[in-house]
Amino acid sequence: MSSRFPIILATLMLTFQVSPAADAPNPAKPPGAAEITKIEQVLTEVPRDVLRNVQSGPTKEKSATEATDSLRTKVEGRTATLKFKVDKVEKYQRKNEKEDRYRIKAEDLRVRDNVIALKGYLWVHLDLSENAKVPAIKKGSQISVTGKVSVATITSKATPELHVDLSDATIN
Repeated sequence: MSSRFPIILATLMLTFQVSPAADAPNPAKPPGAAEITKIEQVLTEVPRDVLRNVQSGPTKEKSATEATDSLRTKVEGRTATLKFKVDKVEKYQRKNEKEDRYRIKAEDLRVRDNVIALKGYLWVHLDLSENAKVPAIKKGSQISVTGKVSVATITSKATPELHVDLSDATIN
C-alpha cells in the first residue's frame, strides 16, 4: 500500500491543482482605478443623486449608507498620495505588535464637490519604516504621504462627513 501512496498523492494533486495566487486574498485596487491625489476625488466615486440626498431630506441615512457602499467598492484599496496640514501625531500599537506605530490626523477639511460640501477627516497610519521621520513632524506642518485607502465612509450627521483612513503610509 505504501508503494501506491506517491502515485495516489500525485494524482490527487494534479486533479485538484490549485494555484497559490488563487488562494491569496485580493488586496488589489478596483480595475482601472487611478491613484487618488486629492481628497475631493473620493466624492466623484459616489453617484450624484445619492450624494445630493446625503445632505438633507428623509432619506439622508439611507443615502449615506449607499454612498459608503459605493466608496467601499470603488475607493478602498486604492493608492492615495495626499498633501495636508498636520493637526496631531499619536503613537499607537496594533494587536500582537510590540513596537509603537504612529498615526497622523490632518487638520479638519472642507471637502467640496459640485453637489455637496462635507466636513472631511483624514487619518494616516504610518508604516513602521517611517518611525524615524515622525519626530520632525509637528502640528501645522505641511506633509505629503502615500498609502492605501483602508477606510472611506460618509456619515449623515447635521453636516455630512467624509472619513478617510490611509494605512501603511509613507512620508514623501
